[in-house]
Amino acid sequence: MRRDSAISTQDALTLLAVLASSSTLVGTAPRQADFCSSGLRILKRLLLRLAFVACVSISSLAFAQSPAPNILIILADDLGYGDVSYNGCPDYATPNIDSLATNGVWCSNGYVTHPFCSPSRAALITGRYQQRFGHENNPGPDDAGDADASSPRLGLPLQELPLSQLLKPAGYVCGWIGKWHLGAASNLRPTQRGFDEFLGFLGGSSNYYYARLRRNDASPVVEQGYLTDAFTQEAVSFINRHATEPFFLCLAYNAPHFPYDTPPQTYMDRVATDPTQRLELGCGAAHGSA
Repeated sequence: MRRDSAISTQDALTLLAVLASSSTLVGTAPRQADFCSSGLRILKRLLLRLAFVACVSISSLAFAQSPAPNILIILADDLGYGDVSYNGCPDYATPNIDSLATNGVWCSNGYVTHPFCSPSRAALITGRYQQRFGHENNPGPDDAGDADASSPRLGLPLQELPLSQLLKPAGYVCGWIGKWHLGAASNLRPTQRGFDEFLGFLGGSSNYYYARLRRNDASPVVEQGYLTDAFTQEAVSFINRHATEPFFLCLAYNAPHFPYDTPPQTYMDRVATDPTQRLELGCGAAHGSA
């Protein structure tokens, strides 16, 4: 306990006497039994307050001495509640997602704040309802060359603070991998919103093969591999490179969002044979095994 929160027995007795005397009114002197009863009640309250101060001080000291926790957000795009085997999906297995649920804390009643892309992730990264800052629709521009791509107003408003801008001053290295969809203009991109590293695409969707990806602020390059696997490999690299320092990483997969490009055969072999379902199910299987 800190020195300024400590109190000696003599100080406690003196304080007790002061409190007892200050509550005595001019008039008939209280009986000895009444004084003892009142004094005990005051002493109990005093001891409870001292115990509370001690607990707070010890907890604060322990928290200050513990290392800063690493933070990893894994975001799936258009993945439904029943699309993981942990929740009873019969079509394929999602072993890694199931492992997180089994070995971690499972929140069974968590809900997104919006039914589609950009508004829901704007709320997630700021911790505020998107209606509070007018972000109720998708911004639209992407790497495909939309006419409004350079508009500095189409995206997460600059007055809103994403989690990265709160964590960087605390010593965190921050990364965003995958789908951004919070603004394509140069002032709205991840590296301008507190993220030290970025690999992904700026718009709302991307091909799963030969995807045009940006690394930080460089021009887009073509990814040769399957996009879900590429994002997973980049996330593993980020974690390994920053293993000795506190990090915040948002891994924002676009899977299983359209287009439904056929995943590698290793994922297709895990799903049902119905041709009307295989492509979408294969995307889900790839995401759940990443």
